[in-house]
Amino acid sequence: FVSANPTGPMHVGHGRGAAYGSALANLLQATGYQVHREYYINDAGRQADVLAVSVYLRYLEACGETVAIPSRAYPGEYVKECGADLFNQVGKQYFHPYPTVLAGVPEDPEGEGDEIKMAKERHLDALIEKVRNLLGDGYRTVQDFGLNAQLDAIRATLKAFNVEFDQWFSERTLEQNGAIEKAINRLRERGHVYEKDGAIWLRTSELGDEKDRVLIRDNGLHTYFAADVAYHLDKLDRGFENLIDVWGADHHGYIARVKAAIEALTGKGDLFHVALIQFVTLS
Repeated sequence: FVSANPTGPMHVGHGRGAAYGSALANLLQATGYQVHREYYINDAGRQADVLAVSVYLRYLEACGETVAIPSRAYPGEYVKECGADLFNQVGKQYFHPYPTVLAGVPEDPEGEGDEIKMAKERHLDALIEKVRNLLGDGYRTVQDFGLNAQLDAIRATLKAFNVEFDQWFSERTLEQNGAIEKAINRLRERGHVYEKDGAIWLRTSELGDEKDRVLIRDNGLHTYFAADVAYHLDKLDRGFENLIDVWGADHHGYIARVKAAIEALTGKGDLFHVALIQFVTLS
């Protein structure tokens, strides 16, 4: 529960999820259940890359460069502080002139509309790739610096809120230890996987979902869903008898596909439960 992306400060919605999840865990424990509280750290994928580039641009700013922050990057003051902190620690170790960073990257257009939005995303994707290539091994250092700064802030907020976790589980480890490949191979062995249009699909429509879902895109990269499948399989392989996730109500459409994946993997889809936290308007 909570499991807010470590890309910025927690907000009121995260606090509501924290209160609900913590109270539910405490009630279950008080009634005799063995309870394990887990925070899933979204430290892999594009949002972590966007944070890395956002921090790096603010780092260049601290180095004395004049930079433009992409419209799809993280703009908060906390990112500016993080970039300055990075500069204070490493000096100009990762410095590249801003014109060098921007060379060959398509522009970040102004305006609205679908085409403009797609162009903005292309700008950010190209910038991520450029910074990754320029920094080499230093890219992961910059990324981890940003992620760890936000995780420290999240931990401090939750501690002040008296919400504790038994484990902070890194999404990144799922790929590093082969858990995603293991989950997909098990699904393949059980006959639930097929290939279409160059992508690898899971037959979730046969198990209660409205349509089949992609596990591996046609570019060879796994989807966020594939990581979720691997994570829930990992929890079952660790011996947990019931899995309870606390999600925001905007994720309600995600329930059927995860339940279908667990059913396909283990035949135990009924062990998966989701509590949805509804949105409220404060005035």
